[in-house]
Amino acid sequence: KVQVLDGRIQAVFERELQVPLHLNGLSAELAFYEATYFFAFKITDAPQLLGNTPCAARVIPFAADPNDSTLLAKLASLSREEVPENENVGQLFADRIALKCD
Repeated sequence: KVQVLDGRIQAVFERELQVPLHLNGLSAELAFYEATYFFAFKITDAPQLLGNTPCAARVIPFAADPNDSTLLAKLASLSREEVPENENVGQLFADRIALKCD
């Protein structure tokens, strides 16, 4: 679902695993990002887990690090046709979902 909300594009995504992931007491982190950092995504709602799995999920928002300022300035200076040298640079600035299952 995509809509414009307060002058921003809001997109809602559902991702279904092709193969179930059995964490059984383990944890995992998930992130959604644009590899080339052309778009900044923000997780604004709590994740919803389906099924009877005893799991909990929480959002870990991206927190800027002062050491990132040089890289952010370099990314901001790129033209629309240029791509960053760092492959998957978007992952460095992504909100994450921490998933923990009992």
